[in-house]
Amino acid sequence: MKFLSVFALFTFLCFSCSSSKSDITMNDQQFPELKAQLLSGEKVTFPEVANGAVTMVTLVFEKGAKYMKPQLQSNNWQAFWEEELKEQGVNFYEIPMMGGGYRLARSWIDSGMRSGIPAELHANVACFYGDKMKYAELLEIDDITECYVCIIDEEGNLLASHQGEISPESKAEFLQVAVNP
Repeated sequence: MKFLSVFALFTFLCFSCSSSKSDITMNDQQFPELKAQLLSGEKVTFPEVANGAVTMVTLVFEKGAKYMKPQLQSNNWQAFWEEELKEQGVNFYEIPMMGGGYRLARSWIDSGMRSGIPAELHANVACFYGDKMKYAELLEIDDITECYVCIIDEEGNLLASHQGEISPESKAEFLQVAVNP
């Protein structure tokens, strides 16, 4: 019995502390390689999942089990995508960014998200569990309590990025670069 407890603790620590540094690559203007799983069940790698199309990506970082502020911001960016960019052929993905410690609860967390998100959007939500702070560093995100949103081109190059709530200025910039990359 004591062996199982020690083994369970060891397994948890291995998953919690493991880093996905070998999965992270980025040049100065490239969206970093990020492996995640869509709520529809498909495993994907960013930026390749964009399939050669201009794509809007929002990242919602969980911090201490708090994520509502960046989630609400992401919802507003998603509404902007649906109203202004979707018919222009721009893809959209939201990436909930959770630390590696949540891997053990992944099926429960993903199930909860699937039940709260309309089924037609399950192929647009890619859950990441791992070294989320490494991605914050790579993307130069200075406040993970704010949504990070970017537009990437067909090759994964960053065209525009913004942190926080949508504004008339960020909306205009995103419209310009997404429609005329």
